[in-house]
Amino acid sequence: GHAVAQGSPLARGAAWFAGRTATPPASQPSPAMGFSPGAVTSSAVEQIGELTPAHLQHAQHLIESLPSVLRTAAQTSTGAQAIVFAMLLDRRDPKVRSKQLAYLDSPSLGPVAALTPRVAGAADKLEVEQRLPLLDLALPALARLNPQEIEQWQTHLDALIAADQRLDLFEWALRQVVWRHLVAPERGGRGGKR
Repeated sequence: GHAVAQGSPLARGAAWFAGRTATPPASQPSPAMGFSPGAVTSSAVEQIGELTPAHLQHAQHLIESLPSVLRTAAQTSTGAQAIVFAMLLDRRDPKVRSKQLAYLDSPSLGPVAALTPRVAGAADKLEVEQRLPLLDLALPALARLNPQEIEQWQTHLDALIAADQRLDLFEWALRQVVWRHLVAPERGGRGGKR
């Protein structure tokens, strides 16, 4: 083990945790604990909004790592709609997924309904970090939908999201991106088509 200096923040924290003192230690990170709050904060703030070659290389790697069937489908409005629907299909609960697929089996969805199950296998294998970049690739094709098509598609999107009666972080983020880039511009709000 390592010797801990008596009176150090680490020693005070250990004493409190062990029940030897009544007052918890100050919760401020300190250099003695291996943190340097000023350096971490200033470094993080300085990097906000800066794209480094490492960031660009990582983004390029994410896009290249997407299955080609998804990258290709993302180029058409039908394929882009199907990809987003496929990413929303529940991967944990087969009953919810069946309910979602039954919902998608609607004449109003036409070719999107037929394509969604075909891209779902590839979408199911996506890593979490690949999902938003794929959505980003699909946005230009989705932006080619007319306002009525966007509104109808959004209704279907909301139904798929609501199928499990929960809203996870990805669903929330996807909904925000769709609103900002597709719905709000059509209604004169903030955002913009790509």
